[in-house]
Amino acid sequence: MKNRNIPVIVGLIAILFFTACQEEFLDLKSDKKLVVPTTLKDFRALMDNSDIMNNSSVPYLGEVSADDYYMSTENFMSISGSTVLHNSYIWASDIYGGEHQLNDDWARLYQMVLYCNVVLEGLEKLPHNALSGEWKEIKGTAYFFRSWAFYQLAQLFCVQYDAVTASEDIGIPIRLHADIKVKASRNTVAETYRQIISDLSNAVKLLPPHTLFKTRPGGDAAYAMLAKVYLQMGDYEAALDNAGESLSIYDGLLDFNSIDTALAYPFEMFNKEVIFHAVMRTNSIFRRRLNVDTSLYRLYAENDIRKQAFFQQGEEGITYKGSYNGDYKFFGGISVAEVYLIKAECNARLNKTGEALMDLQQLWRNRVSNYHDPLEIDQDSMLNIVLEERRKELVFRGIRWADLRRLNKEPRFSKTLIRKVDGKEYRLLPNDPKYVFPIPPTSVSISGLEQNPR
Repeated sequence: MKNRNIPVIVGLIAILFFTACQEEFLDLKSDKKLVVPTTLKDFRALMDNSDIMNNSSVPYLGEVSADDYYMSTENFMSISGSTVLHNSYIWASDIYGGEHQLNDDWARLYQMVLYCNVVLEGLEKLPHNALSGEWKEIKGTAYFFRSWAFYQLAQLFCVQYDAVTASEDIGIPIRLHADIKVKASRNTVAETYRQIISDLSNAVKLLPPHTLFKTRPGGDAAYAMLAKVYLQMGDYEAALDNAGESLSIYDGLLDFNSIDTALAYPFEMFNKEVIFHAVMRTNSIFRRRLNVDTSLYRLYAENDIRKQAFFQQGEEGITYKGSYNGDYKFFGGISVAEVYLIKAECNARLNKTGEALMDLQQLWRNRVSNYHDPLEIDQDSMLNIVLEERRKELVFRGIRWADLRRLNKEPRFSKTLIRKVDGKEYRLLPNDPKYVFPIPPTSVSISGLEQNPR
């Protein structure tokens, strides 16, 4: 959903938390064209600004650095105008190339946080008689979007959650105020995840169970997001509970047997399987240079409809066409299938093999032609199968990087990533410091934030 009549709030687009000085802020605020939102309509308009809250809300740095694709040397060398993309592909120590620049992922996600803080603070100033169901839904939406932004930032700019060290590991700055004069500092990883969970817990209390507009979150999306967060933390009981809550509200799966896999883009935007719609900001790597990793492609059986629905033969190799955005832009929202896979993984890890199999069967019946339920899968194999299904189903959705980070904590699932460019080999070892991206130098120099070691 998109509302173009958005009030311009004190220079939001120009004034990101860590990139503008107070003098600039005061100068901009004196411009009479800038309007401070004060009504429910204003606050709804901010949350319905899909260009910010949905269409640029999935970061691309992790996808650029993950292992589901490769580029030819020619395509790699042809990248121009983006030092960050070039260096992220080969896991360079300094992805910014010594340049003082602002990274889009960092800036856009904190812009989302700023929008949410403006709304949350503004709603509290409304008169008591304005506290309607609409007020609650807008507030729940702001909590959801803020948690979404914090979660995405955490997968890029702080170390993987570890219960043993989380209270000491450095997390992201948790900005809870719209006032840019409040100095930013980095919280711990434990504080980062506590805030994400707190925001989502507030969201589920305020949001309606399900919404007609997939760009707006409902309770089903908030529960699904809680399941994602707890899975990333390794709290499988909590992840399982929240996945179940989400599916109890909405569990519609697309039957791929009804999909025309010959189409250039087989899936419609806002299709029935989408719980919450979000899109990765596109860049030239994914639009023109991507070749699907051959080991990934070989995971799909011939009767797995995803093989034809997600991929096609390109000039140099296999390319991707399976976005739920209905075009070349990568869908990065939440689907019912993802929630089933969270549920299946948690059941498998908690030794509930039969329940995990039932979760997988729900998916397979809608993904495989001439499907027959397997009689059983042994406990030792179940988790491996679930993780393989997760990789096959959730390809190019901005999820793989987070999965690599958490699975690298388990030696049996850890993986060394390898790139080959112009005869040179690059390696990213499990748990390498390069799994944490550096904060943009501009933000570090202006705000004095501690930089991530690489």
